[in-house]
Amino acid sequence: MAVKKWLNERLGLEISPEKSQVTNLKKNYTDFLGFKLKVWNKGKKKLLKSHVSNKAKQRIIEKIKESITKIKSNPSTNEANRFNALILGFHNYYKVATNVSVDFAQIAFLVKKNLYNSTKSIRGSTGLQTKTYRKLYGKYNFKPVYIYQK
Repeated sequence: MAVKKWLNERLGLEISPEKSQVTNLKKNYTDFLGFKLKVWNKGKKKLLKSHVSNKAKQRIIEKIKESITKIKSNPSTNEANRFNALILGFHNYYKVATNVSVDFAQIAFLVKKNLYNSTKSIRGSTGLQTKTYRKLYGKYNFKPVYIYQK
């Protein structure tokens, strides 16, 4: 209450209760722009711990599953490229979170089986690799999966 009063008196700002909240970040997480934030102590310093928020994780999973459904119904290079662009977009937005790898591993676990089962009939072991693919994944030692058109 004191913070709201101070913001109103000093800065002339009014706080909208449904959009804003005042939180003690030492004790609780808060959601902001798809990130879950909390402060923690490391020696004499205070650091910010950030994750992908639970709401954002659910939204990401839903969008990925929608994209997988589109690939299944219309197996084309364009749909596969849109799927890859969607994944890269999520990675680029959330890459600043300190624990993003843990959060994305949870998301991958939840959608991997869906992706595998939905693309059984349309995937192959040969195909073309784009410059972006080679730039991002060229040094990794795994077998790529290709979508081919019917």
